Amino acid sequence: MAGWFSSGSSMLDEHIEKATSSSLEDMATSLEISDLIRSKTVQPREAMRALKKRLGNKNPNVQLSTLRLTDTCVKNGGSHFLAEIASREFMDNLVSLIHAAGPSAVNDDVRQRLLDLIQTWAVATKARPELSYIGTVYDGLQRDGLAFPPKVDIATSMVDSSAPPEWTDSDVCMRCRTAFTFTNRKHHCRNCGNVFDQQCSAKTLALPHLGIMTPVRVDDGCYDRLTRRPRSARVESSFDEDLKRALQMSLEEAKAYSSAGYAAIALSLKEAEEQAQRHAANFKKSTTAAAAASVPFVMPKNEYELSYVEAENINLFATLVDRLQHQPPGTILREPQIQELYESIGTLRPKLARTLGETMSKSDALLDLHAKLSTPSLAPTAAESYYLASPPADSTEPGATQHQPPSPQQYQSQPSPSQPQQYQSQPSPSQPPPSQPQQYQSQPSPSQPPPSQPPFPPQQASAPSPYPTLPPVQPDAQPQPGQPLPGAYGQAASQNTAPQSPYAPHQALHAALAKYFTKNASFVHPVCRVDSFANSRWFIAQIYLWYKVMSPKVDITSYSIGYDKENLVLYVASQQYWRLWFFPPLRARLLSVLSLTQDVDEDFNAVADGPTTNSISATGTRKYYIKSQHDMYEPNELVRYISPLGLATALVTLLQIWATIFCVIASTLSFPIISLEDSVNGIRFSITNLSPHTARSLPTLYQDREAISLYDAQYSTGQKGPIPQDVIDTVLAALKRFKTVCVDFGVPETNIRILATEATRTAVNSDDYRKQIKDATGWEVDMLPKEAEGRIGALGVASSFDKVQGLVMDLGGGSTQITWMMAEDGKVVTSPKGSFSFPYGAAAMGRELALIADQPKPEEARQSLAAKITAQFQQAYDDLDLPTALDHRAHHGGLTLYLSGGGFRGWGYLLMARHKVSPYPIPIINGFAVSKHQFKQTVQVESFAAEAEEHSIFRISKRRAAQVPAVAFLVNVIIDALPMIQEIRFCQGGVREGFLYDLLDPSTKALHPLPAATARFASASCPSAAAIAQLLQSALPEKNHVLDRWAPPTITPAVLRAVADLMYLHADHPKESRANSAIFAPLTGVLASAHGVSHTDRALLALILCKRWGGQLSPPHDNLQFRLRAILEKPEAWWCNYVGAVANLIGQVYPRGAIDPTPSRKRLDFQSKWTDGLGKKGLDQGVLLRIRCRDGDVMTSPTIINPVIDEIDKVGRKKNRIGGKEFGYGVVVRTEIDRLGQL
Repeated sequence: MAGWFSSGSSMLDEHIEKATSSSLEDMATSLEISDLIRSKTVQPREAMRALKKRLGNKNPNVQLSTLRLTDTCVKNGGSHFLAEIASREFMDNLVSLIHAAGPSAVNDDVRQRLLDLIQTWAVATKARPELSYIGTVYDGLQRDGLAFPPKVDIATSMVDSSAPPEWTDSDVCMRCRTAFTFTNRKHHCRNCGNVFDQQCSAKTLALPHLGIMTPVRVDDGCYDRLTRRPRSARVESSFDEDLKRALQMSLEEAKAYSSAGYAAIALSLKEAEEQAQRHAANFKKSTTAAAAASVPFVMPKNEYELSYVEAENINLFATLVDRLQHQPPGTILREPQIQELYESIGTLRPKLARTLGETMSKSDALLDLHAKLSTPSLAPTAAESYYLASPPADSTEPGATQHQPPSPQQYQSQPSPSQPQQYQSQPSPSQPPPSQPQQYQSQPSPSQPPPSQPPFPPQQASAPSPYPTLPPVQPDAQPQPGQPLPGAYGQAASQNTAPQSPYAPHQALHAALAKYFTKNASFVHPVCRVDSFANSRWFIAQIYLWYKVMSPKVDITSYSIGYDKENLVLYVASQQYWRLWFFPPLRARLLSVLSLTQDVDEDFNAVADGPTTNSISATGTRKYYIKSQHDMYEPNELVRYISPLGLATALVTLLQIWATIFCVIASTLSFPIISLEDSVNGIRFSITNLSPHTARSLPTLYQDREAISLYDAQYSTGQKGPIPQDVIDTVLAALKRFKTVCVDFGVPETNIRILATEATRTAVNSDDYRKQIKDATGWEVDMLPKEAEGRIGALGVASSFDKVQGLVMDLGGGSTQITWMMAEDGKVVTSPKGSFSFPYGAAAMGRELALIADQPKPEEARQSLAAKITAQFQQAYDDLDLPTALDHRAHHGGLTLYLSGGGFRGWGYLLMARHKVSPYPIPIINGFAVSKHQFKQTVQVESFAAEAEEHSIFRISKRRAAQVPAVAFLVNVIIDALPMIQEIRFCQGGVREGFLYDLLDPSTKALHPLPAATARFASASCPSAAAIAQLLQSALPEKNHVLDRWAPPTITPAVLRAVADLMYLHADHPKESRANSAIFAPLTGVLASAHGVSHTDRALLALILCKRWGGQLSPPHDNLQFRLRAILEKPEAWWCNYVGAVANLIGQVYPRGAIDPTPSRKRLDFQSKWTDGLGKKGLDQGVLLRIRCRDGDVMTSPTIINPVIDEIDKVGRKKNRIGGKEFGYGVVVRTEIDRLGQL
């Protein structure tokens, strides 16, 4: 979309006008336009629409010139432009020009040229399924009887042209593997599309084969490949000479060691010479034959080798799939390019199999050659291994003994020569080599694994073994308890020997814990505890040993295992059976929570600095260690220790039942909770209903705000001072009024909370201020610590949506906080480091900018301040340690930024006022979303806000308007510091909402906020809401993978349940006002105070409910439907009409919303599917809705339901497409009625 907001559009229009202004073809300008398209200087869709616009000119000469230019661009613009030409938008426009009649009819020459081009393009693209719509249009015009010129076969290569590749992404440079940071930036090669750092992509080069004539950035590999000359026979000869010289040197070195090695090298040298002679002869013969034929010599290409285009398609397919893996479900199936690539790649399977087989054969041949080259040097290596591992015979060191040469069996268990501990002394020059060189031939090559590969890599000399130091297993020696041999077990491990029966039980237990637990692991049990400290693992082992003493026989069965991959936590549900001394046998259920880590230091302690060599397994993968274990028993199971006869168990059960009854009574009698938030920008009062059935949407019974800025009050003199007494008096008066409100609502005193944030926390006279509140109202002020304020504020964001995944920022008057969050199904996870807070609130930043304006060089000071804050935000982002899922999104598609706080909400209301849909139909800030481009239009928004003095802007007071420059400054900094942000969502949730959300139980938090808000209306108006929601769901066809058609994923079961809850709510209204009342219900009606509902869900629900009552609105609200559709995607808006029409049918058949589940009394059900063969000509795809109704029931008689069913059919007609007849979105609908005796 970048091209729509740049100057590329006007530049392209100028070029097209120049190329088509004359009846003579301007080939130079036409090719220049083609290069602009091919090099992606302009977007292909932008180019297509510019040509389409030019074709609308009434001058036939201009139209003919435009068609010539279009044909030139088709042949030279690249596949990405061909895809736009083959789109319905462009081809349908050509068809409309051909069929035009009357004043809009085109010239005969233009019509004939159109037919000629369509036929030419259809023939040239017939083998390319992604361009099949051109052929479809061509076939349709032939069926219409239009006369085409004689067909000429055209090669597909006529429309094949290279274009710059799509850019890939990576966390590291694809050449030197250096990780990218904020200083080591990413750069893309324009030739291959891969990503590199500055060091590996500093060169520039023109790329004429891609239509790029000016030098652009390329990586070092592409630069060398594009600029190097073909290697000549002289180079080959030089290479052979180097190989020959290297073999000769190896031959001379090997003469002193082994005659067998000499013979092997001589044989290798002879084979290399013969191979070089054969190669030279074949090369000379080939070049001679080629010269005789006067044809340039071309190396033969195997039929199974992949072409460049095929290889690029495979790489592009892998890249697209990787990018879409973390998108919402179904996204990957809605991408036509992926479907087309999948089909084209599927045909390459035989070729890929052949290529794989040939490659493996070549690899085996190279390995054989490598073995021949490495075998001659094996004998001296093995000899060195023996001599370097033993001291010389004439050693004079004390205790030195004469070593005998090892036997062949001993050589097979020797550690690899690469181990550094073997090279402790140098061989004696006087000592001869062993007399049996053949023994060394059986040694494995240093580059190959040993015959018996241990499960873990051999321990290096500098790293201790992960196992305890136990004596080695020997058949004729028993271990001495208490006298371990250092490093001995490392040798046993290298021999693939497990510590089993030769050890005492306590030794085996210590070995098992050392294998799986970190050395500083922690352990928590209901009756014992070991915290993490140095060598805490030893204490855990002693606890297990005592368990063994108390109960020698313990049976454990694990029946459920869950793994939290994101947090590396393993949940193991087990059942234990054991007997403790004189107690009867016991059986208990147990949940063990195992926290894992892959990061250990050299002593196998868990660390947070990253992996070491100890955490790398033999296969190169990272190993997991247990860093903590927490065993949890159910209370009933635990008390069996105390009272095996069951008395304590019965007592616990009674306590649980009593606690449940108390919770139900307490929540019913004292549901209203009042929260009073003392913020920097004002004091907010609210009373919220936390009854269980409505709590998730945090419905507000009363709310008010006192416009008192404690921050501004403290700086009223220019310098920070105490809160003035007159301001305190105003606060006390407001609190007393609110206390009376609480009495009127019947709020218990125990449910009233006053939450104080930064303004009170940092006030000079904070203690006196809070004491006066206590004396005046009797209420204690809860002072939120800085860290708790960040956590509670983050929970406020979590309460504002059904799902949160991204970065979270809160902008108050005095500070700005940032963290990351992943919240779904009531589970909220934020950064373990909490949130990072900066003193850059809206009011504080306004004061800072005012001081800068008085400096001699204000612009330099602003830039310096922006650079400082940018660096701080970037550092905070790095320190937050994003989880893997968010980090992947940051590099593939971008992150979502969730904004809360008064300063950001004011910015959101300004963007809402300037929205392309004006006036914006939903006056609620929570759930409002904008793109990165819209968010950063700071100049336009500042100018718009400056006019607030002249006209009123919704929700923008003069004080808020005065803060706009400061917020705009922060917005620019955020975009510069966090370029991975692509979407911004505004939320109402703050400290108040976060505090209330924190009070909810996990099951309530897991509810979707939309049906939680509408459920209270279903009990009275729609008794069978769940069954009606299922009926609506059955009318939506499931995705058809063959036809590649689906309904929008945003019409979720939660939306359909909300429709069922509300579709009878306005049945008692006058008929002419039902649609009006229904469409306003989610916007400003009964759901206006429902917290956590997105704008998309509100718009979907409003349009469906409006259509359920006929869809006709009275003035002045008749354009509200159009404005709601404009904030949705076209398919979403169309399906709202479809679902609303189906809901109208259900309302006719079940006028009270009560469905009898008895099969014999069931009146209606649906069966739907995607199908083709629809439409007047049988050429359309669409929805087949089979309506099954009970025959003989008066509510399903034809006179009742047929007119309503006709309305469902009308939804699929062309005139009801969203966006217009020709280019709008719509689906053909065919209904079939089955009348049955029983459903």
